[in-house]
Amino acid sequence: MLMGALAYFGECPLWAKCGVVLVAVALCAGFRTRFAAWICALLAVAGAMQIGGAMGILVALSAVNAAALALLGAGAFSIDALLFGRRVINLDH
Repeated sequence: MLMGALAYFGECPLWAKCGVVLVAVALCAGFRTRFAAWICALLAVAGAMQIGGAMGILVALSAVNAAALALLGAGAFSIDALLFGRRVINLDH
């Protein structure tokens, strides 16, 4: 399975590989988390449609996970929190 994914990734142009790496680094560092997570979700949906089958379903679940991260936003110890401050949501009525 991993070799198939690496072979598929090998067919992509260099700009696409660089884009995927930049999105991954941004997500790991917590920089522009919501934007990077939406890009990741869109890439996962496109990949799921192209792969299809059971593996496509697993990739689609990854897209759901990325969309959840995009809706939740960055954590307290991310670069986004340092740049824009922490956001606290009070659920008290």
